[in-house]
Amino acid sequence: MPFLYSLTIQRATAVTHAIFGNFSAPKAQEIVVSRGKVLELLRPDDAGKVQVVFSTEVFGLIRCLSTFRIVGASRDYIVVGSDSGRIVILEFNTQKNCFEKVHQETYGKSGIRRIVPGQYLGIDPKGRAIALAAIEKQKFVYVVNRDQSARLTISSPLEAHKNNTICHGLCGVDVGFENPQFAALEVAYDDSDRRVDAKYKKTLTTYEMDLGLNHVTRKHADPVDYTAHHLIAVPGGHDGPSGVLVCCENYLVYKKPNHEDIKCAIPRRLEAAQSAQGIMVVCHATHKIKDQFFFFIQSEFGDLYKVTLSHDEDVVSEMQIKYFDSIPVANALCVLKTGFLFVASEFGNHALYQFVGIGMDPNDPLATSSHPDQHEAVVVFKPRAFVNLLLYDEMQSLAPIIDMKVVDAIGEGTPQLYVLCGRGPRSTLRRLRYGLTIEQMAYNELPGKPHNVWTLKENMEDETDRFIVVSFSNETLVLRISDTIEEDTNTLLDYKSQTLHIGLMKGNTQIQITPQRVVYIRGLIRQEFAAPATSSFTMGASNESQCVVATANNKIQVLELTGTGGQGAMQEKRSVEVGQKITCIAIAPVPEGRVKASFMAVGLDDRTVRIFSLEEDRFLKQISAQALGAPSIPESVAFLHFQSQDASTADVLYLHIGCNTGVTVRAVVDARVGTLSDQRIRFLGERAVRLHQTTVQRGPGLLALSTRPWLCHQYLGKAVMVPLSCDTLDAAAPFCSEQVPDGLVAIAENTLRIFQIERLGETFDQVSIPLNYTPRRLVALPPPTQPYVDLTGEGMQVGQMSMEMQPHKIAVVEADHNAYDLHTYNEIKEGLKNIRLDRPQEEKDTMDIDEPGKPEIKTEDVVRKEEEDLPETQVGMFRAGEGKWGSCIRVIDPVQNTVCCKLDLDVDEAALSCAVVQFEEAVAPCLVVGIVYGMTIRPRKV
Repeated sequence: MPFLYSLTIQRATAVTHAIFGNFSAPKAQEIVVSRGKVLELLRPDDAGKVQVVFSTEVFGLIRCLSTFRIVGASRDYIVVGSDSGRIVILEFNTQKNCFEKVHQETYGKSGIRRIVPGQYLGIDPKGRAIALAAIEKQKFVYVVNRDQSARLTISSPLEAHKNNTICHGLCGVDVGFENPQFAALEVAYDDSDRRVDAKYKKTLTTYEMDLGLNHVTRKHADPVDYTAHHLIAVPGGHDGPSGVLVCCENYLVYKKPNHEDIKCAIPRRLEAAQSAQGIMVVCHATHKIKDQFFFFIQSEFGDLYKVTLSHDEDVVSEMQIKYFDSIPVANALCVLKTGFLFVASEFGNHALYQFVGIGMDPNDPLATSSHPDQHEAVVVFKPRAFVNLLLYDEMQSLAPIIDMKVVDAIGEGTPQLYVLCGRGPRSTLRRLRYGLTIEQMAYNELPGKPHNVWTLKENMEDETDRFIVVSFSNETLVLRISDTIEEDTNTLLDYKSQTLHIGLMKGNTQIQITPQRVVYIRGLIRQEFAAPATSSFTMGASNESQCVVATANNKIQVLELTGTGGQGAMQEKRSVEVGQKITCIAIAPVPEGRVKASFMAVGLDDRTVRIFSLEEDRFLKQISAQALGAPSIPESVAFLHFQSQDASTADVLYLHIGCNTGVTVRAVVDARVGTLSDQRIRFLGERAVRLHQTTVQRGPGLLALSTRPWLCHQYLGKAVMVPLSCDTLDAAAPFCSEQVPDGLVAIAENTLRIFQIERLGETFDQVSIPLNYTPRRLVALPPPTQPYVDLTGEGMQVGQMSMEMQPHKIAVVEADHNAYDLHTYNEIKEGLKNIRLDRPQEEKDTMDIDEPGKPEIKTEDVVRKEEEDLPETQVGMFRAGEGKWGSCIRVIDPVQNTVCCKLDLDVDEAALSCAVVQFEEAVAPCLVVGIVYGMTIRPRKV
């Protein structure tokens, strides 16, 4: 039976769940995220960029995700609950570079149903049991163990159902090696309670898994505040006092059987100190270091707090909640042991922050459970610039997409995607162009128009390049790479001739091919191999031990390095005449474990590319050919070898052919006999395709230069070919230095450019234009010289306007409920700057409580950071109340990425829709905007 799978051009960018652990190696700090129906393994690289290690479609909706480790194991498992009605345990296979299914247990129907478990997931910290709960009634507990072969085993599900019960949260309780326990936030109801004004009681219920009896019991239930909404497990055993932190509105409470409740208020913002709306916790992260632990919690305003517990063995004496920093609201927080904080944002880009402090400053606003008012204390603060965090990297996210248009607004001939995304002050208008984003590192003009460019190492063992070689029509320019790039005239290369090819062979031998000679340099020894007296060299190629050159009289000569390790001389092996004009030439890379390559490819003007053997028994014998359809002539040819990431599959050798018609052909080369198969054709642009070898993340890659540059490389085990979002390039080469470890050097007209690819795997290059409020609609405004059609009652008439095409402008209407207009917002912000907060004595650290005569601990640095104009993208905006709106109409120039004009509306007005309309009386089209006045959301009325 066939099944329909849905695969998108670009995977979802929103992150719904995020966990961290050691998945590929015992000490690897990695992150696993779910993007709806996609599961990904992320890892920060040496440069601090978050890279995708593996990504897979699950063809379902992931509902919960958690890390799981058995006692004594060195790596973590992944527990996944989805809408499939199954619980799945995965592990990452480093040999195959993929997730492998360890166990899959079915427990219910497919789909997201309120009584089918999968919404909540609890893990025993010692890795002995897994609890899975539904929104209502059903709960299952699985016992996990290992067999004699150390393979993971899982038991049949044990029921812990309870009728007429709603579950609001679930977590595993750290009880050491006693019977596993799980805590759940529950609300019990019956038929008599189904009234609008019914008051339900919420309880913290503890379930115990008896390992001896193989049975789950409901141990006890403690009443909690009805606003309780989030559970945090406290480390137990030798690491902490055990128990649970229950997050309620405006405060946290520590609960543990036979232990006094410890309550502590959550510090709140100055402008929200008297607000009726409380503070809710949206996510948390637990961090354990040596003999201590602490928690990070985040409020719905985006404020991050550090929570610490003072305890003596199993008895908690005090709880402290300290303001840490303010970041965008997140769906999940992950604290890595490498000193990074990964924030999976609810809206907008995800971020990786580096810790520059852990909140040890005594000047930070602090609330404590020892306050006389306990959890009813009001501790206020003003958001400040980052003190403990430093933004290190961002991952693009379009969530949520509100509106989208496809239009060529910048007049480049290819339509772009214009997307409205985000919410509130983190909203953006984004222009998406198909291709990888690049970051330009250097740009310099050259004395003339070069033909080609290469990079060269001094030694084959070097990781960085030493020289950039630029070839002109009658000379060669050599640039030395160090902290700066400067011209170098002290090498043994030929500077007075055009360079056709340059490379590094084994034995650290440099080879340079010019029209007159082949220059062979090893150390201070320079040798030459002259071209035939009646001809000249036209092109060449080389690998570690072999070199092939083509002459003007259609001959191919093969040169080889003699001696062990390339310590001998360069000698001509043999030559052959092909009978047709040679247009391009390439030699295959040397396979691992061998000394020489077996094949070379030659492109001829008879529209064929021929494969010749370089093996001794059939040297320079044609073994296969690829015919090209008229009028395509091979312009360039290159081999590309991809290593298999799975031991069960073989490596692949590709032959790429670039044609003068802008078409590229890719064929698979049989590594043993040299035959061609699986030919694929792709049109890249109107210009002839020139192929250049490069490296991508220390692996082989290929640049195909046409109207746009295209990069062919291996990504997540697959060969992919994607364009680069940059200008037309004439030639390119790999570039590696200490400052740019994985870059490219290219020439375009008379300029030399060095750039690097920001992040592989992205489908679109994004240009973001920030907005003030949540965008509602966008529309492309026709250019003033665009011809228009006037529909009248007498028929269709075409307006007398210029036919010249011009770029469009983009009109965006924005509106946010419960927000102030820009003028009122700025007044409130200025008023708050004049308020100085001095903490009362009881809010200071415990070491300061007994020092009443101590002077104020506010420092100038803290005051300065509190008085800075903080970006609304970091701290959000003030809340105005029901029926109040912040709204504006904005016209954007997509060419310059600037705002042409902006109209701010009054506090009670909201622009919600727009359209371009051509009225009969108007000379030009008009922008019509739909505006409401004084609209409330609940109930929805005007």
